[in-house]
Amino acid sequence: TTRPEASRVDALEALRDWQIEKQGTPADPQPTDLDRLHNLWRPLPARPAVDAASAVAAIFPTILQNGSSKLQQAAAQLAGKLKLAPAGDALLALAINPKADSPARIEALRALMEIPNAKVADAVRVAMTDKDARVRKEGVDALAKRDPAAAVKVLASVLETGTTIEKQGALTALGSLKNKEADAMLSSLLDQQAAGKIPADIRLDLLNAAAARNNAEIKAKLAKLQTTAPGGDLVASFADTLTGGDAAVGKKIFFENEATSCVRCHKMGDTPEGVGPDLSHVASRGDRRYLLESIIAPNAKIAAGYDRVTVSLTDQFYTGRVLAEDAKTIKLEITNDDGSLKAISVLKAEIKERHGEPSAMPEGFKDILKRTELRDLIEFLAAQK
Repeated sequence: TTRPEASRVDALEALRDWQIEKQGTPADPQPTDLDRLHNLWRPLPARPAVDAASAVAAIFPTILQNGSSKLQQAAAQLAGKLKLAPAGDALLALAINPKADSPARIEALRALMEIPNAKVADAVRVAMTDKDARVRKEGVDALAKRDPAAAVKVLASVLETGTTIEKQGALTALGSLKNKEADAMLSSLLDQQAAGKIPADIRLDLLNAAAARNNAEIKAKLAKLQTTAPGGDLVASFADTLTGGDAAVGKKIFFENEATSCVRCHKMGDTPEGVGPDLSHVASRGDRRYLLESIIAPNAKIAAGYDRVTVSLTDQFYTGRVLAEDAKTIKLEITNDDGSLKAISVLKAEIKERHGEPSAMPEGFKDILKRTELRDLIEFLAAQK
């Protein structure tokens, strides 16, 4: 355990390639025919896997439980290559551990698939509904290779009894399966959605799963659902983003997404003041529909104190945010040429023309964000009370 990680990984890889059953030729060498240091063809005599298995038996569980991600990956590959049955429980624990790195979990799942009588079904059930798309895909691929029809049955069970996150993962996985059983199940679920029987927090996932299919019946049902959205009501057409989001992902979108740059204009918690409203307690101002409308239709209802106007005088005009207004004057916050803000007061008697300006909030976020991202962002904002 005191050796450098790279050396330990190399040792595990050497043990992984320990078993030699077939010799190659200089023109077509087997991997174990090549010298690990010089990469020259130096075939070795046949040797059994039991020697390598004995060498790692005592330390294997510790590596899979506490080793670095690279060590876990190498150990899992070793177990799968040599079909080490005693490693099954440790591999299962790693495969279903949401705190472990995804590459290590994926290798553990692959190793379980190679070990006879391993608890593959338990690992696959977790993997197929995992939050990480890479793990989820591996789970779907693993069971689909063994029994595509069984994969659909597992997902159907999850949709009956699973949590919201598990159901969302199950629908995403269902959309990626390429068999008639998956098509039949999605078609039935679309019928349920048309009848209003699908929970709101997984409707978007069902629509996305259906959109991933190349099936005429599913396409027709999906098109019918989309055309029944209330005409002209933009917010209603995005109703499937109102619930079911992931607040942690939404937080990353708010603070880190460069395309939206929310935190550049809005204060949130300890961040500096911005040109837009403070969103630290935005959920106390309205419901989720209010939050959705503020994002995709910012001009529908401009937050109090952030309406912008242009006032034209005899020889000049000003555009800015209305800070205060009374019977005689209007106080505006305008932007100087250098980008700094300045407050000015204008006598209403001198105003020749006045008209409102669009919100400083861009209109295009409904096109910039995916619907799932919009749902996550709303979930995060809905928690700011």
